[in-house]
Amino acid sequence: MARSKSSNDQKHGKLSRKRITVHERKLGKEKAVGLAYYDFYGGGKSLIEIDPRQGSKDYLDTLIHEALHTIYPDMSETEVHKTTGRLARLIWRQGYRRIQE
Repeated sequence: MARSKSSNDQKHGKLSRKRITVHERKLGKEKAVGLAYYDFYGGGKSLIEIDPRQGSKDYLDTLIHEALHTIYPDMSETEVHKTTGRLARLIWRQGYRRIQE
């Protein structure tokens, strides 16, 4: 089945299938809960650093936010923020919960 282009695909370029690595580390010194590094490893491979001290819902929000920055590096912060909220609410309503070991 062919995938149709969404308005985001057209607006921000084709969705990248490159690998995104997620590392957890305390980011208090950086005064951030998440950081995104597009093409950190070269070849389009990106890195997300996320502070694991967040609650489940905030962690989800941060992960989506930083992932959008790496997938759509030209997306404005306003668009990232708005899209993050919509996706996080949808996924949360569907029962996502982070289980820490």
